[in-house]
Amino acid sequence: MAEPSGADVLRKLLKPSTGGASAAMSETRAWRLCVPRVSEESVGLLASVSGVESAATNFDAILADWDEHALHLSLQGEGGVRGIAILDAGALASLIDVQTTGRVGTSTPDPRSPTAIDAAMAGHVIDAWLDGFGAQIGSSDIWRTGPWIADARAGKLAIDQGAFSVETVMFSFGEGARYGTLSLLMPLGAAPRAAKAAPKRGAPAKLAVEVEVHAVLCRSKVAFRWLSQLKPGDTLALPEGVAGQVRLETQDGRLLTHGRLGQSRGRKAIKLDAGQPALASPAPELSEFSTPMSFEADPENPPGALPPLEIAMPGDLGDTAL
Repeated sequence: MAEPSGADVLRKLLKPSTGGASAAMSETRAWRLCVPRVSEESVGLLASVSGVESAATNFDAILADWDEHALHLSLQGEGGVRGIAILDAGALASLIDVQTTGRVGTSTPDPRSPTAIDAAMAGHVIDAWLDGFGAQIGSSDIWRTGPWIADARAGKLAIDQGAFSVETVMFSFGEGARYGTLSLLMPLGAAPRAAKAAPKRGAPAKLAVEVEVHAVLCRSKVAFRWLSQLKPGDTLALPEGVAGQVRLETQDGRLLTHGRLGQSRGRKAIKLDAGQPALASPAPELSEFSTPMSFEADPENPPGALPPLEIAMPGDLGDTAL
């Protein structure tokens, strides 16, 4: 028996209604009808579909063929079935261009790795395309893009092993100014996960991926002249109370939560405060001891005048218990 095509799997997963012109419509025609309208309504983008191709792949091939310049987003529908939506560099650049400059550029996009900002700017357009496609074929289900998958390592955790169908939609943007593709990877024989509840309609999925956060004790302005005199063995004196006011921040300085410095199982640790605020604005651009610094003149310590350097820490933080 022949394996179902990507279009067959997509139609099955989207639960089309039985009977009627919409149910009988081909997937290619459905994409061609919905994409121009949806693209114009969602972001003012001129887009058309030149074709749709179906294929099959597997878990190992997905990881081996991972394109670091393409945007990978998790893909979920009712029942928790997990797939991947892959937007190639040309399509991604077109969506970013039209939302930042109002037009699609004609130059070849510079090779770069996508970011979380790209995911936010492209994800809602892909969702709109999926909604439009579902409406054309009479779907009763809703599929949504989920969190950004940064690399193949994260992709290994985002999807299950097995066989996948691949439906690739080929686009022309800006009346031929640029071309790109959207590939939808769906598990063959997909079924709801028995161990997990189905995600709420439109709720973001949670993926096990590594992120980098910074624990910041304090920030301080210092004179460059003074800083340049530091030598191995010197210790920066910290203000009183910083051990109980540690900031946990993202890489760009946005506040996640507060905590206090202490010790757990013989290692330095941070106990987080109850309740975590939404991402706050980046912290002021002051010198941070743990990252490259930007320096400002300090009127209290002009060049050539070095303040006394305290070689001490407030209290014995190593014995602070969590």
